[in-house]
Amino acid sequence: MRRLANSFLFEFHDAIATLPGATAARQLVVGRALEYLDKLSRQAAGDRPLQLELAQAYVKIGDVQGKPYTANLGDAEGAIASYTKATEIALPLVDRETGSDVTDARRIVSSAFASVAAVEARRISWRAQRNITCKRSPSRNVCSQMILRTRMSGAAC
Repeated sequence: MRRLANSFLFEFHDAIATLPGATAARQLVVGRALEYLDKLSRQAAGDRPLQLELAQAYVKIGDVQGKPYTANLGDAEGAIASYTKATEIALPLVDRETGSDVTDARRIVSSAFASVAAVEARRISWRAQRNITCKRSPSRNVCSQMILRTRMSGAAC
């Protein structure tokens, strides 16, 4: 069942990620995936392979939600929440595991931390660009457009 769900959630999403007009479908996939992962995570205690699988899935969902410079939904807050869940699941495994499991857990934690940093860096970049544009531009229209672009990108004002 987990294999089928993972296949649907991620292969389906990857197939529609670059289709024009597929944003609503991608949002639906993310919403359903989060419901499924949240439910599954409550049952994962003590099941290390499941915990690794869940952490990897939360990283993937975070990427879809808001990883900069990739096709994403512009949901920076959601992305950070998903990366945080991945870290909360994988980090304890780093302390307890040995062998390939610890390598996988470390990779997941590193990926999640790097993704959070990328999301935050993008948000800071948008705010800085907006502030510079608004200060230099005599036109309120240019400043308003920049603020709108910042909000649409998922960056906090």
